[in-house]
Formats: sequence, structure tokens, C-alpha cells
Amino acid sequence: MQTYEHWLAEIESQPTGRLWLLKFRYDINNSNIPKDVELTLQSFIESKLPAAPDSALQILDAVITENPKSFDMVGLRIPPNDTLYNLIVKLEDFALFYLDKSRVKKIDESNDPFDEVWNELGKTITAKHYDGDVKTGREFFWCAPEDTIKEIVTSCNPKSSLAATLRDRLGLNKMKKGQRLILINVPSKALAGKKLCAPTTLDSGLNPVFVPCNDPDGYGRTLNLKTCLRDVREVVVEKIHFDGTFGAERLGSINATVPSVSWAAIETLIQQ
Repeated sequence: MQTYEHWLAEIESQPTGRLWLLKFRYDINNSNIPKDVELTLQSFIESKLPAAPDSALQILDAVITENPKSFDMVGLRIPPNDTLYNLIVKLEDFALFYLDKSRVKKIDESNDPFDEVWNELGKTITAKHYDGDVKTGREFFWCAPEDTIKEIVTSCNPKSSLAATLRDRLGLNKMKKGQRLILINVPSKALAGKKLCAPTTLDSGLNPVFVPCNDPDGYGRTLNLKTCLRDVREVVVEKIHFDGTFGAERLGSINATVPSVSWAAIETLIQQ
């Protein structure tokens, strides 16, 4: 690729790239992000050309992740500031990144470390062992309003399908059958002074099941993996410290495979 136009042509020639570009333009056209972000993105991409041997998608992913000040949490839609939030994490991530070092060391020395965390959470593993950063591979995390999660938990029947139901409604397409999930309750004090906004295509990286929206309430919406429609309210929040003021509980094990998602249906949804 010699120029930005060549990069753009390659992106548009691939289903994943075309879908990402469609979502990004949705954000621009609906004023979900500042309009000058588009020129900033182009500038960073051009700085990697023509020498970059990577594909157009690899270049895009690198540009977004390497420049957090330009692309992380630049959403202009802000949700109400009086909302409590929950997030869901995989058991393995909770064990490795949300517990203090002394407890992690004991876990590492056990025969089946993740089973121990699962079985002992709320027993020998308590709030005094909570210590870590709430974030993804980038310096923010995704969460949903606590009242919505409680409603899903209460209405789910049978309870054995709760983990799968939450996976599907929250659009967590990377969480496979058999994955055990932990629910984390975020205290309001932990959010004091932290930035929150509706997620944008830039926050989603190359995740194909993210769908932007422009609802006036200031929230984003997850993509329901079963219906391919916008569903649960969601926000992104800058990194916060995890400690004993948070709550953590077992949700269960996912008992169903990830639904097959139609990219054409997502494309239609964005264009509506």
C-alpha cells in the first residue's frame, strides 16, 4: 500500500473492514465523536505507509491501540451520572488480575487454580483479597447499568441458562460454551471523577459485533447475539482500581455455543 487511498480500498474490499468503516462513518455522521477524529485517523495511518508490510486491518488495529489519547473514549454522548454499573469478567481474568498477589500465589500453587477460585469465592476468597485494575487490554472497561443486569438475572428461567443469556444479550461473543463468569458490582464512589461515555467504533477496535447508536439517553447499546438487534444499555469507563468496596459473585457456566451472527444483518441495522 502506497497511499491512504490504497489503504481505504483494501479496507472496503474486506467484509470486516467494510463493516468497521460503516460503523465509524455512522459515529461521524451522528456526531458521536468529534469530526476531526477522521483526519487524525488518516494522518496516523499515512504515517505507517508505504513501508508497512501489514494488512490494512492490522494497520488500523495498530493505529487505534498505539494512540489512546487520540482514540480511546472520545465519545461525545455522556450518560446520566447517577447510575450504578455491573461488569462481567471471565473466571480466569478474575483469578489473575483481580486478586492480591498473596492470594494469587496460593492459587498458582494449587492443583486446579481456577477451580479453587470458583469454589472459594465468598468463602476463603473474600473482599479483603480484592486488588487489581478494572480494565481491558486498553485503559478502560465496558459495563452495563446494574438495574438492567438485575432484571435479566431475575427474569431468567431456567437459572442454568443465566450465563449464556447474559453473554448473548451483552454481545460477549468471545465467551465460549463452558466459560465460567463472574459478576462485579461497581460502587458509586469508585466512579467519582472518572470519565464515562457511550462507546464508539474506535473503542470497539475490530470487534465485529459492536454496533454504535445515537439514542438521546447518552448510552450505547449492546448487540444481542441472538436477535442481531440493539439491546442492553452500555458505557465505557476509564480504568479504576478494584478493591474490597466492590462486590463479586459467581454467575455460572455458559451452557450454549455462541450464536451465529449475520454480518449482513448488522450492516442493515447500522444503515437504518
